[in-house]
Amino acid sequence: MMSATLPRPGAAPWEPYRGCRPGVGTSFPASPEIGYNLWKQRRSRALRTQRRFIVRVIFLEDVANQASAGDVKDVADGYARNYLVPKKLAIVATPEEMKRIERIRQAGDKRRLRETEQWEGLAGQLEGTAVTVKARLTPAGVFYGAITPTQIALELGSVIGRDVDRKLVDAVEPIRAPGEYEVVLHLASNIQATILVTAEAEG
Repeated sequence: MMSATLPRPGAAPWEPYRGCRPGVGTSFPASPEIGYNLWKQRRSRALRTQRRFIVRVIFLEDVANQASAGDVKDVADGYARNYLVPKKLAIVATPEEMKRIERIRQAGDKRRLRETEQWEGLAGQLEGTAVTVKARLTPAGVFYGAITPTQIALELGSVIGRDVDRKLVDAVEPIRAPGEYEVVLHLASNIQATILVTAEAEG
């Protein structure tokens, strides 16, 4: 078996193979040519193995920080098989499916436009909304724990008459003491709304 010696700094990548003799389980000096050929063979084999675990897909939906609908990308086979394809976020890029790319991109553009309009509508409802949230105070005059995103989301929903996802409030700094707080909600890319939260003591 070949020794696991690492190449010295600045050495050629096949340097550790220099002393390997084909068919001999030792690693004593042979020739640079033999070392290079062994390195090339093993590298080629490793690349073939790696390619077996990569699959090319067409994204059907926008996936945050990864791709937009209609993008064609190489991803790990397990990621495609266990997540993207079952959730219908992507399909395997077969020659037949590649013919649909333009339609997929157009559908993605329409969906993004529709979602943007929905976010802008929600931002219009939320902008300037005032909510009051109550919690128990400690003897030191601060809340036990903090006002939670779930509490704020529930109060917002009751004021505007529609459910508000608590994830929209997750980025808000914890409110730990009574007072009035101006809170900026980041709803989507370049879409935000400012609300006023009044935190009060219970009872």
